[in-house]
Amino acid sequence: MEQITQGKLKILKGENFVTVSKRGKNLGEWNEDLWEFVDGLVGKGYEVISINSQLPIIFVMLKK
Repeated sequence: MEQITQGKLKILKGENFVTVSKRGKNLGEWNEDLWEFVDGLVGKGYEVISINSQLPIIFVMLKK
């Protein structure tokens, strides 16, 4: 597994899955960077399998 930090995003990349998380003060913050990254992965053939929010973190899991 590979762990990557891109701005405020933390990315954990495995062979067939990716987990993207972002820490913020609250979920009302603008999270355009998170959703643009997820959208880019969907465009590359990944499928969103889970979206979880545990204040103050949002987690998105995707699989290929």
